[in-house]
Amino acid sequence: MITRGPWRRDRALLLGVVCSGLLLFLAFRKVDLQELGAALRRFPPRHLPGLALLVVLDLDLRAFRWRLLLPRSPGVSAGACFRLEAVGLAINNILPLRIGELARTLLAARRFGMPFLAVLASIAVERILDLLTLLGLLLYLGDWGGALGWASGLRVWAHWAFPSLVAALGALAWLGKAPSLPRVLAPLQGWIEQFSLGTRALRSWTAAPAVAGLGLLLWLTDGLMFLYAGRAMGLEGMGFPLSVVCLVAAAASTALPAVPGYFGAYEFAVSRVLLAAGVPSAPALGLAALVHLMQFAVSTGLGLAFLYLEGLSPRSLSRELAARRGRE
Repeated sequence: MITRGPWRRDRALLLGVVCSGLLLFLAFRKVDLQELGAALRRFPPRHLPGLALLVVLDLDLRAFRWRLLLPRSPGVSAGACFRLEAVGLAINNILPLRIGELARTLLAARRFGMPFLAVLASIAVERILDLLTLLGLLLYLGDWGGALGWASGLRVWAHWAFPSLVAALGALAWLGKAPSLPRVLAPLQGWIEQFSLGTRALRSWTAAPAVAGLGLLLWLTDGLMFLYAGRAMGLEGMGFPLSVVCLVAAAASTALPAVPGYFGAYEFAVSRVLLAAGVPSAPALGLAALVHLMQFAVSTGLGLAFLYLEGLSPRSLSRELAARRGRE
């Protein structure tokens, strides 16, 4: 008997390969490869360590933010969170079906001795805060300079999505103060109580602003990657507002079906933004590919190193997650 699980997995893999191939074709379609090579050679190698340090700084800020979001526990440290953040990104970059967040949840629950649902809730809050921050940056910077007039469509969508995400955060925060459920729904009470542990920071007048501030800093750091690399390549028109919209496009590209690492989707989304802002096609694609490859190499390299130091491998972790899903 054929189960539906493997078919769904294979179908998702096939869709990702097809979409990535199509988007890579569209990204490269009108780009002269010699001009692309020349654009990449204009990036001085001496700037590679600086670009890599920005990726590490992003991971640092993510780790400090996640530490605040997790339930209080003596074992929770910024260093441990840094390692687990890197592992989650690495798993997303090399394994299909985007199981990196589930892998991070599983490892954190085991390392810190926390309920799985509590860790999962902290990561759900992370994702919503990320979206809020990106949309807020787009709304604030979108009108900064006439070169970004083409982004008006994104800003219209952001005006609608921003209050919806604020409401979602409010609902998650309310879980910690939710009344007891009716007797017929009593079995869900324990799950809700565990989940509410991961939203604790939203109910704290000190932790909530710190979490929001760290989220803003980490995304501004990511925007600096485009600004730093673009200026190093000699793209004088590469200002910070355009860097932020590149960042929003890169983040949005991860929602598209794609192969692990989001290759194709990332390059297409960022290069389209740069093209619309007047950057020539070869430097636009070169900048997108350069920043993406640096993010991929640093986060994947660190994540795999930390994973192997734990005595695990991507395959063993994937099997453990599959076994957990089977039990549930």
